[in-house]
Amino acid sequence: DSDGYLDLAVSHSHGIPPEPGGTRLTIFLNRSPTWSTLGHSLPSSDGIPLLAGAGEPIPDQLVSVTVSLVTPPVLGLLFTGFNADFAAFQGGVLLPSSDVVVPIRPGLPLEQRWPQGILPGTPVYLQAWFQSLLAGEVSASNALVTIAH
Repeated sequence: DSDGYLDLAVSHSHGIPPEPGGTRLTIFLNRSPTWSTLGHSLPSSDGIPLLAGAGEPIPDQLVSVTVSLVTPPVLGLLFTGFNADFAAFQGGVLLPSSDVVVPIRPGLPLEQRWPQGILPGTPVYLQAWFQSLLAGEVSASNALVTIAH
């Protein structure tokens, strides 16, 4: 809407695979809800990881992300970036650019204070990827986006 803040369009699919007529498009003007899912998960026999965020992306405010619905033991990495690359990776889609990569464990919140210096209106994309220690399979969570305040 040309107000200086990025607007966000999100496509939602219902069911895996998507059910007929189960796709919708939502447009968020100025900023998204605090944490919006962008989909693009990659399932494995361990499950379909679900990434959820909490907290307000305001400098020095506590935010957290948690992954559920994946069975340990798995090794996980949280990819965080300022661009959505939609790059192919291990048969799935790696949504965020790899600006920051940190280890993450299912069921344990990863908490941190929102950093200083991220300009208000900047989208931040997150997605968690896992390697099963037992089956050797790779899986990916849904991707999230939040807009810095």
